[in-house]
Amino acid sequence: MSGRERASGGSRYLYDSFDAAAARIEANERVAEERWSALEYRLTQIDGALERLERRIWLCGHRQGH
Repeated sequence: MSGRERASGGSRYLYDSFDAAAARIEANERVAEERWSALEYRLTQIDGALERLERRIWLCGHRQGH
């Protein structure tokens, strides 16, 4: 067993080293994933709106005999 072994009980945070850089990277990755998901959602919404607009323009053009 290593010299850093803890006695029974107590918080692991008192004994385990905290890697702030790794935690920051993980947090940034989670934020990036959420932003990407939000971007994909908005692009899907925009794509649907464009399809509806194209359909309306197409229908208006055919009603006028063009």
